[in-house]
Amino acid sequence: MAVTNERSAFIRDFKKREKELAEVAKESVGGGFMTDEELIETLELGDTKKQFVTKVSRVRYGNDKNKNPYFAFNFTIAQGEHEGLTVSQFIGLGGKTKADRQKGMKRLCGLFQRLDYDTTSWATDEIAVNAVEAADTMTQNKPGVRLSLGTWGDANDRLNIDVVGLVNSSDAPKSTPPAKKEAKSAPSQESKVSMESLGAKADEGDEDAVNTLTEAATAANVDPDEFETWMDLGVHLDKGSSSDSEEDYSEYVGYEAVFDSEETGELSVTASAYDKDSGLFTVTDEDDNEYECEFSDLTFEEE
Repeated sequence: MAVTNERSAFIRDFKKREKELAEVAKESVGGGFMTDEELIETLELGDTKKQFVTKVSRVRYGNDKNKNPYFAFNFTIAQGEHEGLTVSQFIGLGGKTKADRQKGMKRLCGLFQRLDYDTTSWATDEIAVNAVEAADTMTQNKPGVRLSLGTWGDANDRLNIDVVGLVNSSDAPKSTPPAKKEAKSAPSQESKVSMESLGAKADEGDEDAVNTLTEAATAANVDPDEFETWMDLGVHLDKGSSSDSEEDYSEYVGYEAVFDSEETGELSVTASAYDKDSGLFTVTDEDDNEYECEFSDLTFEEE
């Protein structure tokens, strides 16, 4: 199956690990950026677990600064008072030992299996291709997924994400646009120090710090490779929340709307892309004609 150059490069690097990862891949496993603390407080988790109906909003893959492959799954809550809130599940495939790397692969394959992908049938030399194809398909199709969210850690201050499985028809998220979210508050000074200290640890080779920073960068739509050191990335993430005050309508992508302009009049369109830098949507009409417009030019349809 044909793949893009970027995907080919990732698959090439991923394939170097295929033989050792294949052992666990074939095992059957049962079934805008906010910090863990902010998410736990917003969702009122405490020491309890809650289930949410979500949609896969994006599955990202790449290599961290140590050239270890990773996958990051973004799930956006699709129903209830927290509709539109996104949580991110990061799975790194790095580690100093074979056992560490296989542990990450087992988590990845367990997640894929709960989302209806049979990793036990993947040929050893096709694992990388199949994993990337699955990630791209989920990003495109945005399936409904039931999550169980809870906490872990001595202070119950870390978010625990468990994928229960695909939602059934009665649970399926409604095809209505998400409600606008309030601007997120800037991270506390305590969280800034934590990010900077993580950067220092990551620069010294701490794998957990690398994974945490990569996960935070993924949730903030930041490419870690743009920074010379992990410390630089940590500093940027500390400052990055200030940019969250700008409106981000990316979660409206995929929804139907009415586009009204002097040139076209009123058109039924689908929001196919959103560029946060320019603030412009790309919308497509029934004849596959594309237009660029601002959010104010669109009226999103609700059931």
